[in-house]
Amino acid sequence: MTFSDPRWLWGLAAVPPLALLHWLVLRRAAERLVRLVGGRVPHPLLAQRAPSRRRLGAALVLGAVASLFVGAAGPEWGHEVVRRSASGSDLVFLIDVSASMDSRDVPPSRLDESRREALAVLDRVAGTRVGVVAFAGDAVRLCPLTLDHGAARLVVESLSSGSVSEPGSDLGRALRMAARVMPGGRREEQAILLWTDGEDLEQGARDAIEPVARSGIRVFAIGVGTRAGDVVPVLDDQGRATDVKRDDKGLAVRSRLDEELLRHLAQRTHGIYLAANRPGGELPRLLGAVGGLARSSRGMRLAEHPVARFPLFAALAAALLLLELAWGAPSAGPRPPRWCSPSRSCPRAGPRRRPRGRAATAPSARAVMPRPSRSTRSGSSTVRPTKCGSIAPPLARCAGPAPRRRTPRPSSAGSRPVPAAWGSPPATTSARCSAGETSMSPRSRRSGRCWSAIRATPTRAGITS
Repeated sequence: MTFSDPRWLWGLAAVPPLALLHWLVLRRAAERLVRLVGGRVPHPLLAQRAPSRRRLGAALVLGAVASLFVGAAGPEWGHEVVRRSASGSDLVFLIDVSASMDSRDVPPSRLDESRREALAVLDRVAGTRVGVVAFAGDAVRLCPLTLDHGAARLVVESLSSGSVSEPGSDLGRALRMAARVMPGGRREEQAILLWTDGEDLEQGARDAIEPVARSGIRVFAIGVGTRAGDVVPVLDDQGRATDVKRDDKGLAVRSRLDEELLRHLAQRTHGIYLAANRPGGELPRLLGAVGGLARSSRGMRLAEHPVARFPLFAALAAALLLLELAWGAPSAGPRPPRWCSPSRSCPRAGPRRRPRGRAATAPSARAVMPRPSRSTRSGSSTVRPTKCGSIAPPLARCAGPAPRRRTPRPSSAGSRPVPAAWGSPPATTSARCSAGETSMSPRSRRSGRCWSAIRATPTRAGITS
């Protein structure tokens, strides 16, 4: 697996601190709750905490955050071949492979630095045709202009001071060979990239500059080396220095960078000169100059590139978040009675309060009767405004017409009527109950008790409360 932008992976370092912070918050909340209600496990407040649900929800959210960070880093694995339209320029890499390029004033050596910069340019010119020419005492075309950058890379990586058998350094012949590799066409799309130390032992470079300048091909000259120079080593088959080159007098040969010739070449061909006197040189400027060349269509070509897998991690993060929402959703509360409607007043859902005092003997009456209003009291009777905007006894309902009552059927005893429905007063109230009182159940009627609609307290028949 590879990542197109691995800097996003640093975001994963924030996941453990977030998990620790959530744990601390849960712990502090639990301590405060215990201080508030005590450590009694059966207590309703302690039973509603659901710590395992909160921990699992936090784990799901943190997993989604981690998946988003990994997806933003651009994970890639596998390859696919697609057809793409190519557009680019024409470049010829002209690289000096003479013995002086083995000097080590630019570590590890001048030739190694030239190869490294050429490969860096090759990686950033997609769609551009690239050719390779090496020169020493002679110039050799090692790779024609091609869109196959893999082949051009193999040629550049195999370059050494033994790639050209003819010793010496003939820059003029190298320039003429590079110009012949370039096809006819739009010259603003073509350029020669020259890596050399500027040494021209054959003295033919100045004569070759004018034909190249008249052809319109620009030359980007990269001077590899230093003005102080260094000795030229003699290498064995393993690339190890065994000695240094010497002249006829036995003195060590010292190679120096000739910037004057390279500046003149770049000026005459409307190119640029760059100094590579240290590792890395001025590679950004070189890439900018190459990117400024005109580009034209190169037709369709097959390209192989890795498959981006970030949609998988995005889908995983979305699934974790949806699972967290479903897991953390509150459970449904108690359903309201069937006789409730938008036009009728319904009792509030929730646990019932335990009645106190004398009202504790009749919990059904307190559950049916609404609480009297504090703002409307008159004497010994209490009334409250209803939703219809009128003043009515607490047991009255304003949701349309009153429910139909069945005609009571005489019982065998012939003295007690049967109530029509639950929660409604009997069709015929016993004469024993005074006004404002009613008999709520057969048991209360048998005991001679009446229920006051005002205070919800039982009274004896004929005795006012």
